[in-house]
Amino acid sequence: MIFKDGVYVRGVSAELVLGLSALDSAHRELTGEAVTVTSVSDGRHGNKSLHYSGRGADVRTRHLSAEERQAFFAKASDYLPEDFDLVAESDHFHLEFDPRGRLP
Repeated sequence: MIFKDGVYVRGVSAELVLGLSALDSAHRELTGEAVTVTSVSDGRHGNKSLHYSGRGADVRTRHLSAEERQAFFAKASDYLPEDFDLVAESDHFHLEFDPRGRLP
């Protein structure tokens, strides 16, 4: 896993680290290369974004063709437990740990 310069990771949840590891595994399986994390608790996001609580992250996909993006999304979705959401944005995937009321 590679982090873009300036990515701020203080306060990241252990669950998000596991989710990012799953994305990295899926990306490596498909491309042979590490995934690039472009944002965790840094950057500008919506007011209710899980980035600010250390439960959201973005990974780069602009280097992938449309077919590769689809394959990466499908493979990553297979790797992630149900408490994670993966959203395809225009040039990245947004990952969040969102257990919807199942946190202690």
